[in-house]
Amino acid sequence: MLWVLLRKQIAERLSVFRRDKSRLDISGNILSLLLTGAVIAVVVVVFARFIDMYCAIRINNALDVPARQFELLTFIYSALFVFGVFSGIKAINFAIFESEDQKLLITLPIAPSTIFYSKLIILYAKQVIVFLMTILPINLTFAVVAAQSAYYIVMTVAMCLLFPLITLAFSSIFCFPVFYLKRFVQSKYALLLVLVTAATGLVFWGYSSILDFMKTMLTTGELRFFFKESVMRTIIEGTKYLYPSNVMAGLLLKRDIATNILLVTLTTAVASAAGFLVVNLLFNKANHARTSANKKFLYTSVPDIRKKHIMIALVAKEFKLVFRTPSYAFQYFSVAAVMPLMVYFCMGIGSDLLETLVFSKNNFELAIFVVLLFGTLTNTFCATNISREGPAFYAMKTMPIPYEQIIGAKIIFCSIVAFASTLASGLVVLLSGYINFGDFAFLFFVAMALAEAQICFATRKDLNRPTFSTDEDCEITESNSTISTIIIVGLTLTAALGGLALFFSLYNGSLNGQNSALLTIAFVGLSAIAICGGAVAYLLTGLKKRFYEMTEGD
Repeated sequence: MLWVLLRKQIAERLSVFRRDKSRLDISGNILSLLLTGAVIAVVVVVFARFIDMYCAIRINNALDVPARQFELLTFIYSALFVFGVFSGIKAINFAIFESEDQKLLITLPIAPSTIFYSKLIILYAKQVIVFLMTILPINLTFAVVAAQSAYYIVMTVAMCLLFPLITLAFSSIFCFPVFYLKRFVQSKYALLLVLVTAATGLVFWGYSSILDFMKTMLTTGELRFFFKESVMRTIIEGTKYLYPSNVMAGLLLKRDIATNILLVTLTTAVASAAGFLVVNLLFNKANHARTSANKKFLYTSVPDIRKKHIMIALVAKEFKLVFRTPSYAFQYFSVAAVMPLMVYFCMGIGSDLLETLVFSKNNFELAIFVVLLFGTLTNTFCATNISREGPAFYAMKTMPIPYEQIIGAKIIFCSIVAFASTLASGLVVLLSGYINFGDFAFLFFVAMALAEAQICFATRKDLNRPTFSTDEDCEITESNSTISTIIIVGLTLTAALGGLALFFSLYNGSLNGQNSALLTIAFVGLSAIAICGGAVAYLLTGLKKRFYEMTEGD
């Protein structure tokens, strides 16, 4: 039976090549490959320089390169282990509780463990690919810089196969507790949104700290002030407790090979046994809880049933749809809420970097680039303005509501979110002293013009080719070609306006920035107006015809 389930899943994965070519997200796949390649290239360059710097650190004026190499690999593998466990939990929960075939499978005379491990084997294959793209660049860079032997290369290949197995074993232990925790908070929308937003902000704070560290390393090359003796003592002590990452690092560096192999084997066996026990205890119970119709949603107030203006009711509907769908709330509200924080971090790092490398202050142009960039990431969510309603969109068409109000409500809702996020981002840059009030007003105008252009373009693009979910809750869980197109267009506009403005400013080399600022205002301002006008025209042209000619199954 296990082999039958595996064949079924493999056939489903291969069916992507037999889909309608017009539905394939080719642009998204190309963009993903380019971004992945760029990230790997940056990691390789930065990591290669960091290896030499870190291994040259002395303690009590004594150089111990093997110890530094062990510490470095231990912390890297700890980060990869945490990433693997969390990504494994997410992948397992999606495969077990959100896949379309799960309701059917649990009704068949198949052991729960067979269903679970059939999906886990496919997930293992996917995780191997992920870790090949993460472990190989890191380990091969380390091998070249630190002049490792052929044994290290062989163990690197082994790690690419072993690491996904260990992380998935741990993930299988925690996936069910995470499911019940998610189920517990799923109706507590405000609490969930606050927690997710706080976690997102914390992640970006950590990301900014890493970028700031990289900036210091690349510009000055001085790390001795950070890695003081007290810090190094803490690092050395910490590596003793970072299990099983320290065992992996020891294996790579030929430390206690027999002992470490035994420890890895025992760890994998114990984690797999614990995961098997959890699966047998909770699998059926969790799936029946998911499919049960007796879902309890707690409301602390009586719904307002007073008659409202149609437009207000439609905008409120858009808000509630996003607010009461945790994944949507994270993708839109959480990202919009932390956008000012991201702008603040990137402005600080970018401003210092420009002043250090090119001896020039171009905060105005940099602010335009940064705000437009993160605004694009926020407005990407608008690419599902039509699709996220699912079949309910056809029901909306049958109501005596003008099409202008239905589409207009979506534009207004997204514009309100963009307005609040852009205003907060601009105020952060203003209050931080990077720009003056006049620059702030212009920055806000340009950012809102581009935001409106992206919202209008995304909405019409989604209307032309919506992608409705086939799940019972109609939640969109996968990207599509419209989302990829919006990302590409948004990044192109950001590079064309913010990037070129920054380039012209640096090229002119005027420290007072007067001529450069005038050129920036003329170029960026007129371009933003033209782009916004073109997007609005694209939205309105043939809108009525397209809206009413859409039929179910279109």
